[in-house]
Amino acid sequence: MAQGSWRRFWQLLVLTGALIAAQTASVAAAATGPACGATLTESLTLHADLVGCTGAGLVVGADGITIDLHGHRITGDGRTTYPGVLVQGHRGVTITGGVVRRFDAGVALVDSSGDRISRLDATDNTHFGIALINTSTSRITAVTTRRNTDFGIWVRGGAGNRLEQVTATENEFGVNFEETSRAVLTHSALSRNDLIVIGDSNRVVGNVFTDTGISLEAGSDNLIAGNRVLRAVHDGIRLSDFLPEIATAHNVVEDNTVIGAGNDGIAVATEGDGPVSDSTLRENLVIRSGQDGIHVATPSADLSGNRAVVNGRYGINAVPGVHDGGGNRATANGATPQCLNVTCA
Repeated sequence: MAQGSWRRFWQLLVLTGALIAAQTASVAAAATGPACGATLTESLTLHADLVGCTGAGLVVGADGITIDLHGHRITGDGRTTYPGVLVQGHRGVTITGGVVRRFDAGVALVDSSGDRISRLDATDNTHFGIALINTSTSRITAVTTRRNTDFGIWVRGGAGNRLEQVTATENEFGVNFEETSRAVLTHSALSRNDLIVIGDSNRVVGNVFTDTGISLEAGSDNLIAGNRVLRAVHDGIRLSDFLPEIATAHNVVEDNTVIGAGNDGIAVATEGDGPVSDSTLRENLVIRSGQDGIHVATPSADLSGNRAVVNGRYGINAVPGVHDGGGNRATANGATPQCLNVTCA
């Protein structure tokens, strides 16, 4: 992952946010609507599209205000290095009801908290559909993000953010949790763009992933549960440690259905430089993976109640020493025996 370029964008975003705030006069809602780059100190309802912005679209300059796009669009010129809507250092801001496109980031929340983004389409932006940077306890609901060059939604730092009813498709990556904690992704649909998780105590629960997978790349005490993962190009669900400076331990993968992964259905410690410790895999169903249904390359794992059917190689391929919690089943897989180092009925 080219994390350096994302961090450079984050630094640029903070600087440009301060520049915008310094150079733009504060405006309240007016009958004619705001101009591109306006800093809002009162709530605003758009009554017309705001198009062709060469800098920022709108900048939030006060806590607790609402920007209601009212079905309208805010669009950049496709070359601007500014966000469509910037919230920096404010709390309790609501952005709702329209389209933000052709900016560097559609919406950026920086050093903020308790903000709300809903019923928004963040599409065709240069880097990110929506970026949350050092932002906490914010909520993103009923958002669509498509064809953004890097991420549909990027959450870096902060804690306790919640993403619900997100539709992310054809971005380079659909959703990224990077060095964040207690974030939640639920009741969402990702297609043709992966989910990446780096951080602790995050929850990925009750989502549908199509032509894509879930990759936990570092972090502890995360929960991946109740998801459907369909036709992932590589592994369906992967637990690895690509950042050895971040401990990866005590992660739980349970009650997921993985169908048609190109490589392994569920893979633990098959890639990465750091150890993956004390993983729990239970009550998962894996069908028609190209390689193993479940592949565990570390003895520090507990497997119980999983089922693997019609996978290309083993149903469960585990190294010696894994903890067999019982109740695992495997049938019609390509290799004999059906399971290695755990007992499968």
